[in-house]
Amino acid sequence: CRSCCIFLLDEQSGMLEIRAASGIKPKWQKEAKLRVGEGVSGRVVAERRPIYIPDTYQEPDFIFFDPEVRSLLVVPMITKGNVIGTLSVDDSVPNAFDPEEGRLLTIAAAQAAAMIENARLYESLKERARRLKLAYDELKELNRLKSEFVQNVSHELRTPLTFIRGYVDLLLEGALGELNEQQREALQIVSNKTETLTRLVGDIISLQRAEMASLELAPVSLADVIDMALRGAEAAAQEANLQLICKVPPDLDPVFGDRARLGQVLDNLIGNALKFTPPGGLIEVSVEDAGDYERVLVRDTGIGIPSDKLEKIFEPFYQIDGSTTRRFGGAGLGLAIVKQIVEAHGGQVGVTSELGKGSTFFFTVPKYRPAGG
Repeated sequence: CRSCCIFLLDEQSGMLEIRAASGIKPKWQKEAKLRVGEGVSGRVVAERRPIYIPDTYQEPDFIFFDPEVRSLLVVPMITKGNVIGTLSVDDSVPNAFDPEEGRLLTIAAAQAAAMIENARLYESLKERARRLKLAYDELKELNRLKSEFVQNVSHELRTPLTFIRGYVDLLLEGALGELNEQQREALQIVSNKTETLTRLVGDIISLQRAEMASLELAPVSLADVIDMALRGAEAAAQEANLQLICKVPPDLDPVFGDRARLGQVLDNLIGNALKFTPPGGLIEVSVEDAGDYERVLVRDTGIGIPSDKLEKIFEPFYQIDGSTTRRFGGAGLGLAIVKQIVEAHGGQVGVTSELGKGSTFFFTVPKYRPAGG
């Protein structure tokens, strides 16, 4: 054997080019290019079969890249049913190869084709991973800029809203002069809308803080957090003619969490239950042991949630329908805040519901385990 080489098919140009060779002069390696069907290697690709030329001088149409070639054996390189190129050996004497050598070269071509295909796949995966990383980094930066923008705008809105509400309250109290009934009603509308907007800004800031997962973790008595949340809801429950029930075991293990954030989770869930439970109903807060976690459940006898909406209600700004916003108010951020805070603790949040009968929201928080305990 004088030399051997591998021609590979370039999918873009459709040309066969030498990609690996031994014993061939560099000049021929650069200049040797064939179309499919052209020359011996081109025919091998087109016909998908080995071709043996015992004596090139006896072939009037033989394309000589190197006049030293007298005998040539070329086999196709096939992987996954596709011909990707050819493997060839040649010699400077005629009749240099026998059928056994042809079979060995075919086996070598199949192995080489598989390795080349794997290498291409690896490079393709590497390039895809590189592009995915670039896209991920861009999305992270966009998300950071979005969060920064929302945070800045929310904080900028807080100050003027505080001033507006302060002056409206002064007017309603008569500190700046007596008001007639029409003026008082108009100012009350302004006061209510300002309060709604202030609450929305607060929710947006809370959501951004939850996304940043800035938690102050410590051992926390879940019973105390639940008790405080229920006490805070007593006045609203009495006004709405709703019964609050607490079912917390006396020997409840402490959890590892952020007391203020967990209080916010319960405030949001109990507030939601108050909002959607008609007069005469009840709201029950209970705790279950869940292995390494405590599971907190907030059950109500409210209007319920359609089953096809359950997966979406924890998304920011999601409302079941427009009438819900008009009837009950809110921007659809409360449950999104709950989800962010719970997941930042390493817990999970979920809901079960039945239309007309009520809903049960639940979340898990990891139990506190002292070091070495």
